[in-house]
Amino acid sequence: MAAIGKLSWLKVPHYFAAQYIGAFFGAMATYFVYIEAITSNFGVDLQTEGANATASIFGTFPQSEVSVGTCFLDQVICVSLFLLIIQAITDERNMGCPKGLIPIAIGIADLSLMIFAFGFNCGAPINPARDFGPRLFSSLVGYGGEVFSLRGYNYFWLPLVAPHIGGIIGSWIYVICISLHWPAQNFDVERTYVEMNTVK
Repeated sequence: MAAIGKLSWLKVPHYFAAQYIGAFFGAMATYFVYIEAITSNFGVDLQTEGANATASIFGTFPQSEVSVGTCFLDQVICVSLFLLIIQAITDERNMGCPKGLIPIAIGIADLSLMIFAFGFNCGAPINPARDFGPRLFSSLVGYGGEVFSLRGYNYFWLPLVAPHIGGIIGSWIYVICISLHWPAQNFDVERTYVEMNTVK
């Protein structure tokens, strides 16, 4: 959003901090809720890879047969689509989505991309905070440095970088292909007229 002028760059560090800290403590809550089930079913030796691996409960990890390059492209495309959808939903000049439905619509889009479209290759990190915060926490509670050193330290950085690139690309695609082509008019007045006639 900041890349296309919809959010002040001064607010970006605050959003980053809130999301990374929130994800870390969210992983902590998950750990304490499920640690008994994890250790009783998979043993006390917490693993990142193999049949008894449970690290993916916290961070994301690539399928063994999928290359880092494919995972990178996967996330750039996935997050580009996600931000493109977000721009379309939140653009008042587009469909005029009621504010109360915006979080629901974005949540459905996120769920669809994560589970139905881009979940296989590397677990669909999408949000860097959602991956790094839990990854850091898991490294502190028994999984160790392996959550970072997987594939010779050639994966953990990907969920931190690719989503940002994808987000910027998706946002600019919407601006260039749609936003710049809206006619100049008072959309607030037009939307109010449409809503009044819809109620009638």
